[in-house]
Amino acid sequence: MSDAVVPWFQMKPAIITLDMSRLGMGEGPGVHVFRSPTPEAVTAHDHVFHEIVFVETGTAEHVTAGEARKLRPGDVIVIQPQVWHAYHAPRGFCIINCLIARGLIQRFGGLLEEVDGAFELFRRRARRPELEPPVVLHARPADRPAFLHHFETIMQERAELRNGWQVAVTAELLKVLLLTARLRGEAMGQQGSGMEVATGEAVGGARLADRTAQAVLDTVSHLESHFAGRLRLAALSQRVHLSPGHLSRAFGKRMGMGVMEYVGRLRIEEACRLLRWSDQPVKAVAAKVGYDEIAYFSRRFKEATGESPRAYRRKRLQDAGAVRP
Repeated sequence: MSDAVVPWFQMKPAIITLDMSRLGMGEGPGVHVFRSPTPEAVTAHDHVFHEIVFVETGTAEHVTAGEARKLRPGDVIVIQPQVWHAYHAPRGFCIINCLIARGLIQRFGGLLEEVDGAFELFRRRARRPELEPPVVLHARPADRPAFLHHFETIMQERAELRNGWQVAVTAELLKVLLLTARLRGEAMGQQGSGMEVATGEAVGGARLADRTAQAVLDTVSHLESHFAGRLRLAALSQRVHLSPGHLSRAFGKRMGMGVMEYVGRLRIEEACRLLRWSDQPVKAVAAKVGYDEIAYFSRRFKEATGESPRAYRRKRLQDAGAVRP
């Protein structure tokens, strides 16, 4: 197999979409970890869940939107929903996959707010996720045993199903998110010092004043739980005691998009999950994510994914079992 990597802009990959249920995992407590020896190339794919990948051994070319880089042991890849990637030319390559349901990330949101790097890694969204490369961090040798310990504990708890295993799995995942966010925070600090680091997109937006920053975080948490409801900027700003204009500007500065655009991203993510995971009619999916008119939902969905909801479901159902993460 040649080591040459086709440039991403020539590759034009046919993206396969993965979800937990189609991988035969269900959702359970919302996290699944497994070790994955990868002797052959893995085709381009995206997910309807979050994923953290830990490179345990070997090397491979990591092809994503806009870049291709060689992975090495200790690399940690953070992939948000609808962001695609692929592995080419693996050599002795073994990874640990950690799949995380979006709802579980939301539950941890408040706990991780004070950790530098956590918000940008796990809760900030891209306007065009298909054009967004995953974030790639690098764990130093001294940090790797901690990652391995937490991943292996999750795998052991899920295998043994002892009393309280769901709590144990959730606690270990929180530690993984913390370790990953610390790597991100350290990496951004090193970038500020002119040191080379293996990261994807830079953190967007300058730091906001504490009160305003908290208002943005509170608004994000509210939207994550209520994105399917009827939302108005005036009501959102009133609940965090800011003027609509102030909240709108601060939200855009921190999130890289407007309030309603962010709501739209959350709705499309959930629609993708439901179309992949459930047999609900498209009209029911539209209503469940907050769209009363199916024609409007279909138009917004196609703008975001390039496909109609029915075409997305039909194509993605054909992908089941075609590739592992």
